[in-house]
Amino acid sequence: MAKTLLQVVTLEKTHFEQEVEMIVFDGMDGQIGILPGHAPMTAALSDSGVLRAYDGDDQYVFYVAGGFAKISAESVTILTEAAETPEEIDAIRVKKEIEKEEHELTKNLSITEATRHKRDLRRALVRLEVSSYPIVRRS
Repeated sequence: MAKTLLQVVTLEKTHFEQEVEMIVFDGMDGQIGILPGHAPMTAALSDSGVLRAYDGDDQYVFYVAGGFAKISAESVTILTEAAETPEEIDAIRVKKEIEKEEHELTKNLSITEATRHKRDLRRALVRLEVSSYPIVRRS
C-alpha cells in the first residue's frame, strides 16, 4: 500500500517522522483525513485536538495544540505549538487540572477569564482522552 510521510514538528523538536498509510486530525471545521496522493493544501488545526496516524495494525496518537497541517501528495507536516503522545501525558495531573478549571468556572468571572478557563478545560479534556489510548512502541 502507498504511504505518506508524516512529520509532527514543534519549535523544540520533531516529535514524529514516519511513513504511514492514513492520517486523521482535528481541523478548525471538523476532522480531516489524508491518504497518500492527497491534493496539496494547508489546513488550520483545532486549538486542541487529536492527531491519529495509521500504519497497518499500528495506530499512533498525539495531542496537538493548534497549528497548521501542510499537505502534499507525498507528505503531511504538522506544525504545532505542542505535541504529546499518550505516554507523555500524566493522567493524574491532567485530572487535577480539569478539577481546577471546573472549579474556576463556578466563580463570577469576566468574559475573558471565562473564555480562557473554558479553553484550558477543553485542552485538559482532550489531553486526558489521548492519555487513554494504547501506547504503540516505535522501533
